[in-house]
Amino acid sequence: MSLKSVVRSRPALALAVVVIAAGVMSSVATAQASTDASLKTLPANYRPMTAVRPLKGPVPQVAPNVPQLKTWTGKVKDGAKTFTFRMVGKNIEKAQANPTTTVTVPVIPLIMKLGTKTFDPTALHAACETDTALNRFVDSPIFDSTTSYNMNGVTEGPTQYVDAFQRANFDKFTGAGGINRGYHVRLNFVIKPAITLNVTGASTVGSGCSLLGIVDISSFDSFVQGTLFPEVDASDGVTPAQFPIFLMRDIVWSDGFNCCIFGYHGAFSNPDFGGALQTYSPTDMELSGQFASDGIQDTSVASHEVAEWVDDPTGTNPTKKWGNIGQVSGCQGNLEVGDPLTGTNVTPNVTLGGFTYHLQELAFFSWFYHQSPSLGSGGKYSNDGTFTTPAPPCP
Repeated sequence: MSLKSVVRSRPALALAVVVIAAGVMSSVATAQASTDASLKTLPANYRPMTAVRPLKGPVPQVAPNVPQLKTWTGKVKDGAKTFTFRMVGKNIEKAQANPTTTVTVPVIPLIMKLGTKTFDPTALHAACETDTALNRFVDSPIFDSTTSYNMNGVTEGPTQYVDAFQRANFDKFTGAGGINRGYHVRLNFVIKPAITLNVTGASTVGSGCSLLGIVDISSFDSFVQGTLFPEVDASDGVTPAQFPIFLMRDIVWSDGFNCCIFGYHGAFSNPDFGGALQTYSPTDMELSGQFASDGIQDTSVASHEVAEWVDDPTGTNPTKKWGNIGQVSGCQGNLEVGDPLTGTNVTPNVTLGGFTYHLQELAFFSWFYHQSPSLGSGGKYSNDGTFTTPAPPCP
């Protein structure tokens, strides 16, 4: 038995979510007495998307001995406005003697029991795949550093996908002649014991290999912050210096109006560590096959969320308004590098261990802040060249 297959048992936890009717949250405030809905098809308001649960209030100031995520802050002018931003890693704009940051990523599998249906990333679905979702995830380009990526004509690597993106994002500093040629933000995964959740008030769609679960995001996120973090902080040594990923298989979320949210990143003040900034990401390893035509497969979601965490760990980095593109209908004003290109994956795909992984294309810093020339590789505004000019104004 490989290390990746070892899952220690622990008591199951119960999660009651608000009732979801036909994939959309009803007005019922509690779900303890509800029955889980089994849907024949995806809800009519279905659209593929991700989300962010931003930090409420300023970044907390804590004692120096409290474990904290390595971040840096900078300022950027966009026209007459100056924006302050925070990113994971070391300051890429200043020469660093050791420009590499490595962040530990606890991967915490969540075994979700929705009524009689079980969604288990640690179990092999022999009729559907040849390895578990957990093994596929930790073997993926999110953590593997054997692939060399070419981004707009500039070779980045061999390294992890999001690290390659961040280098390309700031090619002015990491590329030829740059002051931080050896700059990296790398991830080191550690698999933690699986947690089983008995969920009431959720929905399922499909059957067999295409089975999908739908859970309300507000109820779920409150449970993550209020119940799961005290559990993993105490038993598994998870700290604010780390970036825990709660890994699920074929579980998506509804926000009461929209389905389906495939993953999100969030931040809050963790009371277990004196209120220190705690970042995290619940992420779906999408293997149901229902969303391939939307560009949502396997690690396309994780590549989106991890990159957004690196460039906007608090979910509050401001920009001028942009939108009506990618997953965004209307305008938004934040540095979410995945949202403008949701469903657009880079080419070619990456094959590791006989499995083909899909990775989302991501927008560059210069796209959001209207910089000309772009700081990014090849003078482009996204890492696979789809964006060749900055974001248009919105509306």
